[in-house]
Amino acid sequence: MSEITGKWKGWYEYGHTYRAELWRKREDLEFFLEENNKIITGKVWEQWYPELPIVEGVVKGYIEGNIVDFLLLFPTTMRFDKDEKPLLVNAPHPEIHYSGKLNEAGNKILGTWSLLTEIGGTYREEEENLYGSFFIERQE
Repeated sequence: MSEITGKWKGWYEYGHTYRAELWRKREDLEFFLEENNKIITGKVWEQWYPELPIVEGVVKGYIEGNIVDFLLLFPTTMRFDKDEKPLLVNAPHPEIHYSGKLNEAGNKILGTWSLLTEIGGTYREEEENLYGSFFIERQE
């Protein structure tokens, strides 16, 4: 199995537990991953809403055979104000668990993601047990 160290780009997609307007909506993801003895570390960059700045997070996980499993940890989270405008807040975002399979060529990962912690008032109340799918591809 090939090493996964390097730059990766792709998308994540919202699952059906989100509001109807978000179902199957894709958002861009960009990673720099490092692998050392099956341990994955790295950085992730994501823009949650067009009017918000890009947020940098940390990647921590492992690879076992073709199974890739990691957490995304962001130092900030997002909330909506009373007018439904998104705002960044200096509080840790709920951990996001990503689990996928690395293809045979070692250049693509496809899988699922889910929020691991109760999110309470961080997002709208109807959005609990949030999950979806993702795809990333190694960049040359």
